[in-house]
This record gives sequence, C-alpha cells and structure tokens, in this order.
Amino acid sequence: MWTMDKRKLTVGSIVLAVLLFVGVNIFAATVVKSVRLDLTADKLFTLSDGTRKVLQAIDEPVTLRLYFSRALADQSSAQGVYYQRVRDLLEHYVRIADGKLKLEFFDPEPYSVLEDEAVKVGLYGVPMTAAGDRGYFGLAASNSTDDREIVSLFDRRREEFLEYDLTRLIYKLANPKKPVVGLVESVMMYGDQMRRQGPWAILDQIGQFFEVRSLGNDFASVDADVDVLMLVHPNALSDDTLYAVDQFVMRGGRLMAFLDPHAEAMLFTQRASIPGISASDLNPLLSAWGVSFDKEKFVGDANTAVRVAARSGGRDVTTRYLAWLALGEGNLSKDDVVSGQLDHVIMAATGAFFPMPGATTTFTPLMTSSDNAALMAAEPIRYGPDPVKLMESFVSDKQRYVVAARVHGPAASAFPDGPPSLKNLAATAADPTSPEDAARKADEEKKRQAAKAAHIAQSKVPVNLVLVGDVDMLMDRFWVQQQDVRGQQIAVPTSSNADFVVNALDNLTGSSDLISLRSRSQSSRPFEVLQEIQANAELRYRKQEQALVEQLQETERKLVGLQAGSGSDGGQILSDKQRQAIDEFRAQMLSIRQQLRDVQHDLRREIEDLNTRLKIVNIWAMPVLVSIVALVIAMVRRNRHRRHSAHG
Repeated sequence: MWTMDKRKLTVGSIVLAVLLFVGVNIFAATVVKSVRLDLTADKLFTLSDGTRKVLQAIDEPVTLRLYFSRALADQSSAQGVYYQRVRDLLEHYVRIADGKLKLEFFDPEPYSVLEDEAVKVGLYGVPMTAAGDRGYFGLAASNSTDDREIVSLFDRRREEFLEYDLTRLIYKLANPKKPVVGLVESVMMYGDQMRRQGPWAILDQIGQFFEVRSLGNDFASVDADVDVLMLVHPNALSDDTLYAVDQFVMRGGRLMAFLDPHAEAMLFTQRASIPGISASDLNPLLSAWGVSFDKEKFVGDANTAVRVAARSGGRDVTTRYLAWLALGEGNLSKDDVVSGQLDHVIMAATGAFFPMPGATTTFTPLMTSSDNAALMAAEPIRYGPDPVKLMESFVSDKQRYVVAARVHGPAASAFPDGPPSLKNLAATAADPTSPEDAARKADEEKKRQAAKAAHIAQSKVPVNLVLVGDVDMLMDRFWVQQQDVRGQQIAVPTSSNADFVVNALDNLTGSSDLISLRSRSQSSRPFEVLQEIQANAELRYRKQEQALVEQLQETERKLVGLQAGSGSDGGQILSDKQRQAIDEFRAQMLSIRQQLRDVQHDLRREIEDLNTRLKIVNIWAMPVLVSIVALVIAMVRRNRHRRHSAHG
C-alpha cells in the first residue's frame, strides 16, 4: 500500500512541478514584466540613468507608433530579432514613463491602408520582391500639440545609438520649443556685400533645426533663452565678453567653439591685413576648463593630407598638403553619437587640444589625426604656403593629435575675482562732503555688491563643451558644392562637416541626461570561440578545395583545347586517340567535381555538427543539471527518511 501511494505521490509531484513551472512563467510574463536581469557583459539591456530621468520628466502624453512588416522577419531572421529588441526597449520606456507614453503596433501589408499611412508619415520602404512590394520598420511619434518626429528606418548599423535615438526623439516631443543657438563669429558668415559673398551654407543647415541668433562680438551678458553658444574664431574678445561666456558656461549653458591657429576664412574678409588676425584666442577660458590649445601650431598629417596641385622648380606637381586633412572612419570616434556615424570630415590647418594636468574635467577625443603626424609652426602657411616645401620639412612625431574633443565635468570660473567691470568701479570721489560725489560712491558700491552677488565662481552643473580646432571646415569650399539643377542652385554635400556640426549642436541642446547617454554594443553577440573553430575548419578544408579547383580548371583547359581541334563547324574529324583522351578528361573532370562537392559537404557538416553540439549544451545543459541536482537532493532526503524510519 505504501509503495503504491509513494508512486502516486511521485507522479503527482512531477505533475505539480510542471504546472508550477508553467504557472510561474505565465505569471512572470504577465505580471512581473518590470523585473529585468541583465547578464550581458556590457549591460546591453540596462537603461541609462539619463533615459530614466528624461522619461520620468515627461509632462505631456507622447504617442509612439511602431511599424514593422512581418514579411521582413520572414526574409531575414536578423530583422525579426532587431524588431524584438526595439519593441522590448519601447515597452520598457512605457513602463518607466508611468502613463505618459502610449505605444501602438502596426503591420503595414503591401497596398494596404496602413502602408499608405506609413508612406505618408515619411517611413522608408525596403524593397522585398521584384513585384515592388515594400516592407517597413520605423517609428512615427507625436505629442498633444501634433508635433511629429520619425525614425524612417531602424538601421542595425546604428544599433549602438538606439537608446540615444529613441530617448532624443521622446525628449524633443516632450520639449517641442526650437532650441536657440547664440552665434558669435568674426569671419563674416552672413556674407560680405562689398566682396559679393553670400551667407555660408552651414547657416542654412543649422537653421533647419535651430533658431540661430547672432550675438555680435561685444556683449556683457548672454540671453537667458540661449541654449548653446557657438563661437566661431573668437579673436580679440573683450574681457566683458569673455566674462559673459564664462558665466554662461558656469550656470549650465552649453558651448561649441571653433578655434584655429590659421583661419583661412579670414583671408576673405576686410580684416585680412591685420597681423595675427587668423589665429583664434580663447584664453583664459580654456585654462579654466582644463584644456590647452597652441594657437601658433597646426597639425600636419602625412596619412590624411589632401592631394593638391602645386608648383615646384617651375613645373606643376601633385603633392600632399599637410595642412588640409581628410579624416576618415579611423580618425572619428565611433563611441560618441556626435561622430559615430560620420563618413569623413575635411579640416584645414587645424590646431590640437590637450588635457591639462590636474584638470577637474573629462577630456574625450571626437576626432584625431593619424599617428603619422606632427605639430608644425603655423607662420609659414599664413602667407603664401608652399605644399612641396612643407612636405619636405615634415618629420613625424609618431603620435595622434586630438583636433576635436568633448569636455565635461565640474569647472571653476576663469575670473575668480568676479567681473572685470569691478575694476572700473573704483571710488573716485574727490570731496567726501559733496552730495554728488557721495551719491556716485554709493551707486558704485551698490553695483559692486550686486556684481559680486551675481558672480558664479563654480559651475552649478558639469560643463558640457565641444571644442574643434578648425574654423575653415565650416566654409562652403570644404564641405559642399553648388550644382545647377534645372536653373536652381542645389547644395550637394561632399563631406560630413555639416553633419558633425548639426549632430554636436543637437546633442548639446538636449538635457544633461540626454548628453550623458552612452553608446551600446551590438545586440548580436557572436560566439567568438565558435568563430575561431569555424575559421580553422575552413582553413583546413579551403586548402584542399583550392587544390581541387586548380586541378579542375587545368583539366577543363585541356578539354577545351582538344575540343577546339575539331573546329567550330565540326569539319575536322578526331582520331580515336583524341576521342579517348576527351572522354578521359571528362571522366576526370566529373571525378574532381565529386571530390569538390565532398569537401564542401564535409566542411558544412563539421560546422553544423559543432553548432548542434553547442545548441544542445546551451539549451539542455541547465535543465539536465537542475534535474541531476534535484535527483541527488531527492535521494539524500529519501536516505534520511529511511534512516529516520529505521531509528523510529
């Protein structure tokens, strides 16, 4: 009786365990969605604190409409996996936003109303069939005032910045006001009527996304609604203007500065003849931010130098001009959203930035030279540069130089004693008994105390700066060409210069939480050990395969040669010996083909067997291990029960 009851109890326990397992999974999938465990090495699925703060600060509802054609997943499993990644991330956003985000899903089938909607909002259709069917994988978002933002196509090549792109989109809808960029420039970017020069094309590019407000070159304060200051070739700025910039940064304003040891743009202005006018100068602010910049030297780079036409010894030659650099993917930081997706950037006579010892700020390179570069005196290129002589005198320092950087962190004011204007408020009363002099003295003291009270000695929040060592990269000649299309002038970009500027301004105009977002790794993480084993297997079989291919090609050549002897019209009669040779070559060719197929089959079989073994280990190892542990525990308990019964 006890044996039967024990068997029933065992079977019942197993059934209950299975039901409990299924029930726990259903409960976890429906109720405990917010509980997440990220075991990836780079915390790929853990949201940044910046994203959480942006989502929790949403004031008005935002609707997210995710479009995904299921047919894309049928064509490519990678697309299906990436869609699930995007969907999981957005669902996590919805949970954190506490009702401020609404997420909707749509599957736009070809020629459906949903496809019309996807096209209307601006999503990009991926060609799927020869008949013209298209698939969609994008996002359309809107807020309560009908402002709209889209992701026309989720591209896996930009997966590292997926969290940033989604958070930025939501932030812009939650804060729909167009950001204000305060422009301080001395290179006549708005054009020169006397020289018949129009506005720089970069202004039009920036104006599509921001409100650009010119602040001039002499001001005592920065408007409170300015989000980012853009300094282009600061030169001979007054102390009051430098102090205004300093205090703007100290109170949390963001700044993008373009400096230059030799701004070629100044050669096209009315101030070109002024000595030293082509060198930028932003001291003492740079020192306060923990950065140094040598305005007398530029970065010469033999590896990235642009080829130009020049004259040498009375003849025309083509040589590399060390001052003009074409920076490619290897020179642009892939870890920063500002430069991560750029193609190439053209710079002219760029300077280099260096972090200062003991700086409280963090210095992060965005663009660097190659390691075949040197710091060279800027004076020789300021007046009639000679590219040939420059190349002949080049000696590499064998190190990379940072030509654009992000600076972030706490900083102190460059004016520790307060506003420079305090020096001009010295009491000058000649007669202490004079009512007028006494009133003037009281007024000056009042202004002094007010200025001291308003002075910010330490940054209220970490400073956020982007520093670029070149001004000329903004000029049309280095990034855009004007083409006539049916009588209309169209600006066609030739480099990523404008993209870099807009990316940086867009990043800086976001919240501090948005700027702090880091790039992520790809969610597709290959088995590196498996790849190494596959590579070794391929190498082993490929050698044998290559030998067979060469043997097959040689046999085919001999066969073609014999067949050609019969003539194209079949007029020549082959001898029996020739026919026999042809038959032998054909048989040999078929045999080699069979061996080649066997080699290729063996390669696929070995790799597939390895994949199968790995899947078995990954899928079944843990359940089997748990089962073994459970059996051991059951046996231990059973033995204890028996001993207890025997002693009882």
